[in-house]
Amino acid sequence: MANQSPDCIISYVDFVENYSFMQLNKIQTHHWHNFQITILVHLTWRINHNFNVGDDEKTKMITKYHFYISNDYTHDNLFVQDCFRWHWTWLQAWNIKLPTKHTIWSDGCAF
Repeated sequence: MANQSPDCIISYVDFVENYSFMQLNKIQTHHWHNFQITILVHLTWRINHNFNVGDDEKTKMITKYHFYISNDYTHDNLFVQDCFRWHWTWLQAWNIKLPTKHTIWSDGCAF
């Protein structure tokens, strides 16, 4: 972040596909119900424009965690685009200065 402009945010995205909730219905482990969901974990860092060196309560970097959960198994690009659109709406709703640059790191998912 030290090399980024003040109006930049950095995101790290991890796409967890087919996270399973396995519930055993009987004593035998051969009979179970398997429910799967898709999770998109989105961590965001941005510079705190209200940072004051003498204030111990405020940090220079603000970190926010966002989790998007879906029961859709397609794991497609549209789901990731929707998550970024919801994130942008969240930024606007909290009156956060919208960035002119958005750097995204991922675990290699194709978005």
